Amino acid sequence: MLHMLERDADLMEIFAGGERYEMVELPDSLMETTIFVGNLCEFVTDSMLSDLFQQASTLNSLPACIVRNADCSSKKYGFVTFPNILERDAAIIRFSGVELNGRKLKIDEIRDFPNCSRVRVPEKLVLYTVGRVKKTRNGTQNALRKASTRKSCKPSHMKKMKKYRKRRRNGKNESSILSGNGRNCNKHGWKI
Repeated sequence: MLHMLERDADLMEIFAGGERYEMVELPDSLMETTIFVGNLCEFVTDSMLSDLFQQASTLNSLPACIVRNADCSSKKYGFVTFPNILERDAAIIRFSGVELNGRKLKIDEIRDFPNCSRVRVPEKLVLYTVGRVKKTRNGTQNALRKASTRKSCKPSHMKKMKKYRKRRRNGKNESSILSGNGRNCNKHGWKI
C-alpha cells in the first residue's frame, strides 16, 4: 500500500509539473546573487523561469525554482540564482514588471533583516548551485552551504518590516523611512 502511495505522489508530481522538496535556509554564498520572483502564474515551471532570466545572463541555464505546496501546487513565487551581482542587478532592472503568462512579475533582491531567520528556499536550488553537504578532509563542513544563524522575528520588528515594504512599494524614499524616534539599528530603520 505504501508503495502505491509513493507511486501516486510521483505521478502527481509529473502531472502538476512540480517536484517535492524540502525548504532550507539560503546559504551565505548565495545571498548576494539570488533574487525573489513573485506574482507568478500557477502554471509557471522551473524551466520557464530559468529560460526567462537566462536572457540577462551569460550562462546557458540558470538555477531557478518555484516554491510549491506539499501537493505540488505552486505558491506563486520562486527564486533565481545568478553567477554574479552584475547579472542579478541587470535582471532585476530588465524584468521588474514584465508579464509572464499574463501576470506582472515582482522581482526583488534577497535581504537579511535583523533578528529574523534567514530566507528559506527550495533545497533543489541550493543543491544545484553549491552541491550536497560534504565534509572536508579535516572534518569540517563545506563552507559554501553555511548560513548565518539568526533568531526568529519579534512581533515588534514584523510591523516595522511591513511598514518599510509598504513605503517602498508606494515609492517613498529611504530617508523618510529612516527618520523617526529611537535608535536605528540599520539602514532600514528598525529600532531595538
